[in-house]
Amino acid sequence: MSLLQALIGQAQHPKGLVGNMMLKIMNKAHLKMISWAFHGIAIKEDAIILDIGCGGGQTIHRFAKKYKLAKIYGVVISPQSVETSTQKNREAGTFIIVSEIYKINYHMPSFTQDEEVEQLFRQTGFKAVKIQENRTWRCYVGTK
Repeated sequence: MSLLQALIGQAQHPKGLVGNMMLKIMNKAHLKMISWAFHGIAIKEDAIILDIGCGGGQTIHRFAKKYKLAKIYGVVISPQSVETSTQKNREAGTFIIVSEIYKINYHMPSFTQDEEVEQLFRQTGFKAVKIQENRTWRCYVGTK
């Protein structure tokens, strides 16, 4: 595998130290686009916002600072992205992961048990963690 292929792989599915650095690079690289979008859209103060593929959490962070009453959600498949975004937004109020259980088990092999996910939330500054699940889906809600 070439260096270029390895970097493309990290951009698609960040892992470890290199993945964390890639997320920080992407957060900086997307700043102009995010700023441009912010100037061109009008959002209600109490909007519900979904960031699909939230990466390192920079867009969530910007929304949370600007829209204090909004409910902001981020969705991403990379465990490294979940950890980085959670740490970036520890002051944001609420962080939610909703997914099929098999995807959580596949994409987050270090966090397949509810207790492991709850510990991750608490280590990153969340005071309360609510867990809801059925046979197919699982939902974690961390609040400040």
